[in-house]
Amino acid sequence: MAFYRRKLPHWHPADTSIFVTWRLYGSLPPNFSFAPSDVSSGQAFATADRHLDQALSGPVWLKEPRVARLVVESLLFGDRSLRQYDLQAYVV
Repeated sequence: MAFYRRKLPHWHPADTSIFVTWRLYGSLPPNFSFAPSDVSSGQAFATADRHLDQALSGPVWLKEPRVARLVVESLLFGDRSLRQYDLQAYVV
């Protein structure tokens, strides 16, 4: 597994799929907290996802078709043109 550090550590496991998720800056609700540590990571993810889907404030740029299309084009460019990764699936 390749490892290097810039501002954050980076791990690149060989021949392995990686699930990556991003959020828009400022999109977490003010009192957001992750699930307690006594639940599984899958349960914590589902709880956080449900909570975030109910947010009534924050940036909603990805609802703009032009912005969403730019994100999709960027993902596909990194896969098809730059060959930086093999994109298997995405959701915007």
